[in-house]
Amino acid sequence: MFLAFVPQVFGQSNLKLSIKVLSLDGFLHQEVEEMQRPPQEDFSLKETNPHLGGGKVTGDKLTSTYDLVEQMQYLYVRVVKAKDLPGKDVTGSCDPYVEVRLGNYKGTTRHFEKKSNPEWNQVFAFSKDRIQASVLEVTVKDKDVVKDDFIGRVLFDLNEIPKRVPPDSPLAPQWYRLEDRKNEKAKGELMLAVWMGTQADEAFPERHGIRTPQQSVVPMVLQISGQRSIFPLSFGICE
Repeated sequence: MFLAFVPQVFGQSNLKLSIKVLSLDGFLHQEVEEMQRPPQEDFSLKETNPHLGGGKVTGDKLTSTYDLVEQMQYLYVRVVKAKDLPGKDVTGSCDPYVEVRLGNYKGTTRHFEKKSNPEWNQVFAFSKDRIQASVLEVTVKDKDVVKDDFIGRVLFDLNEIPKRVPPDSPLAPQWYRLEDRKNEKAKGELMLAVWMGTQADEAFPERHGIRTPQQSVVPMVLQISGQRSIFPLSFGICE
């Protein structure tokens, strides 16, 4: 028995395959099998407008690029400014900066020279997974050559810190009266905003580095133009 395959095209969608069979008795038999032709694909250019997030509001939900990843919780602290800070130097002035501490993690703002009403507007974000303390301590200090002086502080119980989820309005900063180490009123006030949020928060890109006390500044020696120079080297930024 001999086989012969003869394809035959019928229209655009169907393909018929003719199978001719020559049997042993000398008669030619023909069987036709119909196969479905795959539809033709359109490769022409088409204009699309996919929504890729980026913080736009769709309906009642805020979409962002962070919607594609797992939400991580952060404790945010925005240090805005201070006023009426007392002078600690012999000249009656102060060089203030703020230290934000949560357990073993801390962050510090830049310092100003001889300024009792400084403005920082810096944000610090502590990862909730690393939080091992129940109290947030925000301390104002006077930078000195030998040892920095304590000016005052504000304490926050983590259980009382509000949560914010975009598109909720950002928390408005508030004035807090500074207290001494005995939790009694001290001179000066500090404007802060403290809240719990995620990496989708608008303040997340503004955050500054957080480090542990063990990850401190160490000296680094460089050889420049035949002279040994020592520079501070900070490392170990944590979130």
